[in-house]
Amino acid sequence: MPISITAYTGTCVFLIVLAISFRVLIAFRSVLEERRINTELNRRYVVITRKSNTKERISSDSNSKIALLTENGLEEDVMVARKKMEGPMPWSIAVDGPRAAIDTMIAGILYLLMLSIMTMNVGYFLSVLSGTFLGSLAIG
Repeated sequence: MPISITAYTGTCVFLIVLAISFRVLIAFRSVLEERRINTELNRRYVVITRKSNTKERISSDSNSKIALLTENGLEEDVMVARKKMEGPMPWSIAVDGPRAAIDTMIAGILYLLMLSIMTMNVGYFLSVLSGTFLGSLAIG
């Protein structure tokens, strides 16, 4: 428990900043998730259509388009297909590592905020609420 008014005010300001950072991390995580999903959905695959059954199967797909690919003077008829989202995304350290780090930081900040509220101090409680409000208002 802070003894002086200055220490109490400093603790309240710290809790406000901590709650704002909590909201910022949550918003940052959702931006990363949206970026990852958009990248995965916009990924295109080029399929060389030499066999007729492959050509028919891919051309019936609404996400594919016919294109002409030229390399070293040779022209190939190709189909550019988009991947459909089916089931969960495959695990990747490049994607799931940062997500786990952000989730760990969010959990740590959340537990610190919870511990401050458990002191039953109304000023701390209002500081956490105001920080959460300001963070949501500023970041979304």
